Amino acid sequence: MIFEVLANELLLDIFEYLDVVTLFRAFYNLNNRVNILLLAYDRDYHLDDRLVFQYQFNFSTKSFLSSVVEQIISLRLSYINNENCEEMDLFVFSGLDLTQLIYLRSISLCYINTKQRLHKIIIDCQNLPHLTYLKIIKCHSNFMNSLDFSNSIWSLSKLTHCCIDIQNSFCLPTVISLSLKYVSISCLDWPMSDIIPLYQHTPYLQSLDIPLNKLIDSYSGLLPLFLSITMLKLSNVQSSYVLTTMLKSLPNLTHLKVNTSYIDYDGYRWSRIINDFLSELKIFRLKMHIHFCDEKNTQERINQLIDSFRTRFWLEKHQWFIQCDYISKDNYTCILLHKLPYTFS
Repeated sequence: MIFEVLANELLLDIFEYLDVVTLFRAFYNLNNRVNILLLAYDRDYHLDDRLVFQYQFNFSTKSFLSSVVEQIISLRLSYINNENCEEMDLFVFSGLDLTQLIYLRSISLCYINTKQRLHKIIIDCQNLPHLTYLKIIKCHSNFMNSLDFSNSIWSLSKLTHCCIDIQNSFCLPTVISLSLKYVSISCLDWPMSDIIPLYQHTPYLQSLDIPLNKLIDSYSGLLPLFLSITMLKLSNVQSSYVLTTMLKSLPNLTHLKVNTSYIDYDGYRWSRIINDFLSELKIFRLKMHIHFCDEKNTQERINQLIDSFRTRFWLEKHQWFIQCDYISKDNYTCILLHKLPYTFS
């Protein structure tokens, strides 16, 4: 079948799977009909600057991007070096400015390592009235450790989703966001006590993803109830006290994904926690690293651990099935216990 004879509806369906740069290089100026479809005002475009620099950036590319600037709804922006070690800047090459992308809904920032550049981008985001999703990963700027950074993000009035990957500690915001509902923060460590001010400044928070990776936490009190949170992801949890205290504060939790180390909760303990504190839980993803040292009856303990996940609670009520893998060497046994299907990277 000849491509040009396909119906407009089919062509538009094909275009949905391609980013704006690939569309331009593959179809622009093929014929007048295709150009009209590409430039249709009701079309949405996704822009990835890696693809811009993968091909030769010329006047035609600039012209095409300028013509669809108000139709770009998602942007991946990075500052990488080409083979000649020259820094590639999408806005310098295209003559565009971030604030021109007024209908942008989603932006992902990668490899932006200077304070001035990252700060300018975050400030410019305040002029994007439809921005709801912000992702910042693999950026190693000191600006990310500052109060100005977190406050600038929490000040974005329409932002609902925020994903931040930071090398050091995250500085808690002091401004309140009434729009943020989904927050994911990957950082060096996260004290349990920081959850309280985070929630106070994100009162409509529904989903939280953090690393509760402090083995010893100085916080010894009870947490308040976080009634709006229904989805929780905890990574590298190493303290049973921290884990239990956190889960007790989330009575409306429906989705839980937890990855622990050095916490030897068996199926009986987990079933009590879920029955007593997480009565609304529907989706449960579990991964546990357990270690036995100098145990005389290692195989017996492993069998007991497996049997604890074979009760009616696990197999009949919830149909949650657990797999147990282990390696024993000398007097040391490493156990990996996880729920099926395996959903951890």
